[in-house]
Amino acid sequence: MMTCIVYYPLSENDFLYYWDDQWCVINPYTSGGLTWENIYRIFTETHGGQYSPLNEIGYVLIYSLFGYSPVIFHLAGLGVHLLNVVLLYFFLSGLLTQSSRLATMNNKQIVFLATLLWAIHPVNVEPVAWISASKVLVYTTSVPLKSGRVIN
Repeated sequence: MMTCIVYYPLSENDFLYYWDDQWCVINPYTSGGLTWENIYRIFTETHGGQYSPLNEIGYVLIYSLFGYSPVIFHLAGLGVHLLNVVLLYFFLSGLLTQSSRLATMNNKQIVFLATLLWAIHPVNVEPVAWISASKVLVYTTSVPLKSGRVIN
């Protein structure tokens, strides 16, 4: 809830025209839709020196469902950030549960405070608020999920 309050101003943001959202988000890949040819191009080509196929697939999905609505793109970034917050909570819970040296401390409070700090810390404003930087959020999500487990 606190994260949504902190990032509430996102709903009023537009694309950063004449910066990079016009080539990073509004591009032929995004408007190409969910076709096999377009998905192949996303995974085998770069655009403007960028290669972030999972992020671009996210843009394509958002565009296919809602068009170029900046509010939806910003809310999607916030949603991925919230997913990362949940993943961090489970990661820290598992980490502190497995550590015998920290068994005497109140692990739930430590995990909650650390997760809250991550959820609202200013270091996350750029990837959450700037649509083109959402690749950082997508990468952060994919790291713990690629093994199928939050804790290795």
